[in-house]
Amino acid sequence: MQRSILITLCSLGLILTTRGATVWSPYNGGGGSGGSVFPFVPTPDVAPSVRYQQVYGAADFNRVGGPFLITQIRFAGGSGSSAIDANLPNVRIELSTTTRKPDGLSTVFAENVGADNLVVYAGPLHFYDRGIQRFDIRIPLQTPFRYDPQAGDLLMDVRNFQTAPNIFGGPGFMAGPTVLGDTVSRQYSRDVNSPTAAVVDTLGLETMFDVTIVPEPNTWAMLMMGVVILIVGTQPRVRGWLAGFRRQKH
Repeated sequence: MQRSILITLCSLGLILTTRGATVWSPYNGGGGSGGSVFPFVPTPDVAPSVRYQQVYGAADFNRVGGPFLITQIRFAGGSGSSAIDANLPNVRIELSTTTRKPDGLSTVFAENVGADNLVVYAGPLHFYDRGIQRFDIRIPLQTPFRYDPQAGDLLMDVRNFQTAPNIFGGPGFMAGPTVLGDTVSRQYSRDVNSPTAAVVDTLGLETMFDVTIVPEPNTWAMLMMGVVILIVGTQPRVRGWLAGFRRQKH
């Protein structure tokens, strides 16, 4: 009985102390227009493979607080893009907290990667636009990434080991504004094994992150203390002791 009560209370505490949110970067689209096929939908004749890095300014994430777990990454089809539907054989996506700023990436890929670098997706990827809402190209992460905007900016590092044609055959591309001084920028190479970027510019894919805001450790400690007090308080001997203690105080 006590065990079931404890499990129920802990589950309720988890529900009450976590909440979902979304973060859009660059915020309000950065006020610009444009788009890119990189890193997910260049045709094999454009790039047989791709190494791509994009940095997102922490300011966009501070709007919802933190720290939190990033659980899904979403992109939007560009204005005038054909329907996007590509089956990519092997993609690896890593996230890390970086000290590099938008428009301040090093052309050496390794110099941008943070110490908490984590592989959040690896393997085949069906990259397609569901066409129901704007940010409907979705990549659910296999491993959520814990990100704290107070610790630095966010780096997305993508390796597309083998590009594939869009099955619709048209020029499919993702939305990405080109605005100098906004909260995103990127760089890439058309060779996944290259240690350095061949193209560096201020464009950045418009990205929506699904996040789960998690409680700080002290919140969990207070929750667990309350659970223990409640469970202990149900014991007859302890209840009697507490009642006697209260009478002595009066």
